[in-house]
Amino acid sequence: MRSDDIVNVMYRENFPRFSQSACAQRFFNSEKAMQGNKIRRQIAFAELRSATSSVGSRRKKLLDDHVNFNLVKLASK
Repeated sequence: MRSDDIVNVMYRENFPRFSQSACAQRFFNSEKAMQGNKIRRQIAFAELRSATSSVGSRRKKLLDDHVNFNLVKLASK
């Protein structure tokens, strides 16, 4: 179904008191809002992934440092 068809259905069925151009504007505004929400979700997910990978990297570094420290300590004995 094309966006023009969706606007026509909205106009006929849901918004009889509005003009067709007002319905078209509502439809396209809602499309923009959905795109904005999608972008915000993608940004939030990227930030979360970045934060969790940083935590994982810090843990790995701490573990590596601990293992290396113990290896150096054992080698010096």
